[in-house]
Amino acid sequence: MRLNSMPVLLLAGLLLFSFGCLGFGEEKAPVASPGIIGSGGAYAGETAPMPGGVNIPQQYLDTSGRMVVKSGTAEVQVPQGMLEDRYARLKSIVNQSGGYLYGTQYGETETQKYYEVTVKLPPAAFENLPQALRGIGDVKSLDTSTSDVTEQYIDLAVRIQNLQAEKARLMEFYNRTANVSELLDVEREVTRVQTEIERLTAQKLQMERQAELSTMRVRIYEESPLVDRTVMVPLSALSSIFLQALSLSITIVVAISGFVIPLVAGLLILAGIILGIKRLRRRKGK
Repeated sequence: MRLNSMPVLLLAGLLLFSFGCLGFGEEKAPVASPGIIGSGGAYAGETAPMPGGVNIPQQYLDTSGRMVVKSGTAEVQVPQGMLEDRYARLKSIVNQSGGYLYGTQYGETETQKYYEVTVKLPPAAFENLPQALRGIGDVKSLDTSTSDVTEQYIDLAVRIQNLQAEKARLMEFYNRTANVSELLDVEREVTRVQTEIERLTAQKLQMERQAELSTMRVRIYEESPLVDRTVMVPLSALSSIFLQALSLSITIVVAISGFVIPLVAGLLILAGIILGIKRLRRRKGK
């Protein structure tokens, strides 16, 4: 059964609940670091007490007991004609290490054939991948980075816990009030808090995925031209020479025709005139 109260008292109660869950007036405890192997009796999988009772699951910790995101890129040249074999070897190495190929792209240029592969690996296997790549081919470049996100993860977890507590208090207040205006205000607050919980939870899950599986983008390639230029260049040159010669021949024929035809016609006319004169003289002589 809902209780009727004065609006001012209800609003004051809501503010007290909100301040209480957000920790106003309380001194924040310092962020504690997770247990490190061989220190203070902690071992892999354990974490030291965290603010708000946060404990990081073992699968998200590296060998130092920290939550670390690792990533990198590598470029490997393989012997000519061995690209497919070395690509298959790379897949085998990744699968045996407990990882998988997240994405693969094949391409060809005038001078290369290549695979670009995004590899997902457990952090321990990620550390061994550079050495494994040297067994595939000549490592031309290698770049790795490590980011400790332990404190960021703890902060996200604590903020989510506080928001969940705030939401629970708002729901409790919602069930105790009968004022329509206050009910609508509380509903808006619940929606806001739930939206923020979902946003922070998505960030937390993304951080967990990045820590659980490290990412390495590998490009393996071989120097192998797609077209044999030693054959194509002479053929193209020969074709060009033939076309130029044909064009020149046509030009010469046209030029000669324009000069010879009038000349021949003139000579024929002149020969006809001479023959006509000779015939006329013969007739007069008779």
